[in-house]
Amino acid sequence: MSEFTTNTASAESAAPVGHWLGAWIFIPASLGPTGEHRNGYLRRGGDHVPLLHCSVDLAEFAELMADIEAEFSRGYAARQERV
Repeated sequence: MSEFTTNTASAESAAPVGHWLGAWIFIPASLGPTGEHRNGYLRRGGDHVPLLHCSVDLAEFAELMADIEAEFSRGYAARQERV
């Protein structure tokens, strides 16, 4: 599955939900615990790349890819049950 959830140390902040994009993890834009806007970013190991202009587009792409993956998995599982 391409999505993941991480737990945060602070009970106030929601756990960020991200998508694996190859070796990178994409974390979409969100609102922080006090309502401030947080830009989306890519993360890999210690690298952190803020996405100031394309976060919304990348979020739409990641969601679409996750939907395609889920639909394919459902179809594949249904075919395996018939075999």
